[in-house]
Amino acid sequence: MTYLKTIEKNIREMQSKIDSLNKEMQEESRNLLNGLFKDFLSKYDGTIKNVCWTQYTPYFSDGEPCEFSVYDLDVNFYKDSDDDEDGNIIYSDDSQKKYYDLLNEYKEWEKNPREYALKKEAEHRASGKSWDFFPYAHYGKSRDTVISEWKPSYYRTVDEIQELYDDVVKQRTNFPDLYQDFINLKNSFELINSESMKDIFGDHVKVIVSLKDGIKVIEYEHN
Repeated sequence: MTYLKTIEKNIREMQSKIDSLNKEMQEESRNLLNGLFKDFLSKYDGTIKNVCWTQYTPYFSDGEPCEFSVYDLDVNFYKDSDDDEDGNIIYSDDSQKKYYDLLNEYKEWEKNPREYALKKEAEHRASGKSWDFFPYAHYGKSRDTVISEWKPSYYRTVDEIQELYDDVVKQRTNFPDLYQDFINLKNSFELINSESMKDIFGDHVKVIVSLKDGIKVIEYEHN
């Protein structure tokens, strides 16, 4: 065997060993990550179907370098879960207070809409905030029209807010530890280096972890 042939043979053997070690590393890393999620998923078995995240290098970044990132950890509940969904919301005490306050604001506004709108406008001006009190849709309208059209939320009706508030109360009542448990899990997850995650799962993927199926990696389409 010539010297060149010997080198080529050694390189192929070395590459084979590297591939084998990388495969072992991926499998062991996936097992470790599966263990990270197992306690959380076991505690909320029957309620939370899976945890998931996406990781990819964007194809466009407005002139900035396109860099690989691991994106937010999410959960999917059984009641409205689908592997193609981007995740459901886990509510905090702050969420409950936010919707409670907004419902009360609607109740006050409904008593006298114009008077309440004038009061909120005055409070906004007194606060020294730089942005316009009224949304962009009001530009070009008279002040009287703007005041008459003002309402506590332009994005949700009071019925939608009530439904959200009821969902928050139900979740916080039935699962009082869920939010903090998820934050603890998320903090641990975010300690993992993004390049390690790329080595383990690849690029342009969505990773779904469940008690039933373990870890599943699927192709993820993005911009």
